[in-house]
Amino acid sequence: MTGFSARRVNELHPRESQAITALLDASPGSSAYQYPYAGDGNEIFFLLERDGQLVFSGRANSGLFASRYLPFLRVLAFNRGPAALTFDDLVAGLQQVRQWARAQGYAALQVMPEIGDEAGAALAQALGERQLSAVGPAVRYTLRLDLTPGEADLMAAFPKDCRYRIRRAHKEGITVRLGETEQDFEDFIAIHREMTGRKQLAQASRPLLQALWQLRREEPTRLALLMAEHSGQLLGANLVFRAGRRAEYLMGAVGKEQAVLHGDVTAGYPLQWSGMQWAKAAGCVDYDMGGYSPVTPTGPAKLKKAFFQQPQPVTLCPAFNMDLMPVVPAAVRLLHKAAKACLAGRHG
Repeated sequence: MTGFSARRVNELHPRESQAITALLDASPGSSAYQYPYAGDGNEIFFLLERDGQLVFSGRANSGLFASRYLPFLRVLAFNRGPAALTFDDLVAGLQQVRQWARAQGYAALQVMPEIGDEAGAALAQALGERQLSAVGPAVRYTLRLDLTPGEADLMAAFPKDCRYRIRRAHKEGITVRLGETEQDFEDFIAIHREMTGRKQLAQASRPLLQALWQLRREEPTRLALLMAEHSGQLLGANLVFRAGRRAEYLMGAVGKEQAVLHGDVTAGYPLQWSGMQWAKAAGCVDYDMGGYSPVTPTGPAKLKKAFFQQPQPVTLCPAFNMDLMPVVPAAVRLLHKAAKACLAGRHG
C-alpha cells in the first residue's frame, strides 16, 4: 500500500513531523533545510508512505517564476532535497511530486538532492531519463571530515599549519562558547547581516533562523550556535546542525574589524574546530563543511580545505530542473534575453 500527500508546514501533525525527522536522521541525503521546523506559508511538505512507513520526504518552496514579465507563473523548488530511505524511494517520490506539480499548474520543478559520489551519479542519470535537465554547475562538491577517531587523533591528523592556527588563536585569548540566550541569537543575526551586506552575499532569512533557533530550544543537540570572542568582543559565529549522525556546517559570519586580530590569528579555525568537537559530543560520525569548489580559491574554501592533509571532495548530484509547462518557460527565457539585450543597448 502506497500513499502520497502534500501539505503546508503548519498543517503537519506532530506524528508526521516525528516521522519526517526520523526519516531524515536515517537518510544519507538529509540536510538541515529539509527538517520540519516552522516556515512561511509558501512551503510544502511532500510525503510518500509504503506499508505504513514514511519512505520519502521533501520540503519545497512554492514561489513565483523568476520573471517580472510573467509573474503569475510558479516554481516548486527543493533546497538541498528531497530525501528518502533508498534510491528507488527517492526516484518514486520525485515522480509523484512531478505529477502533483503539473496538475497544480506549476511552471517548473527544481530539485537539489544531497546524494554524493556513485549514488549521486546514478541519481543524476535516473533524473535525466525522466526528462529533468541539470542546471547550474555540472556537479556540486562538499568536504566531509571523519569524526570517528579520538579527539587527540583528530587534531593530530590536521595539517601542521591548521593545528598551529587553532592553538595560536587560543593562546592569544580567543574563546569559543555555545550561544544560548536570545541576545546571543540577535548578536549572530547582526554580525551575519553586517558581513553579507559588506560582501554583497545572500542573507539567510530571519524566519529561517528563528525556526532553527526554536528547534534548538526543543532539542539542544540539534543545533549549535558557536560564538568566538576576544576580551568580551564578538569576533564571529557559526551555526552547525545535526542531521542524524552527520553534522552540517550551515553558515558563519565574522565582523569586518574582528576577522583577524593580528598576523595570522583568526576566529575561523577555532570556530570550525569547536563545531567538530560539539558534533563529536553529539554522536556524529562525520562533519560536512558545506559548499566547496576545488577550483575557487576563496577565503571560505581555503579555510575548509585547511583541515585536510589531502582534500577529497564529495561529488554531489547536480541541481535539476524540469519544465512542467515547456512552452511557457521557454517564452520567459526569451523575454529575459530580449530584455537584457534592450537594457544593454540603452546603456551601451
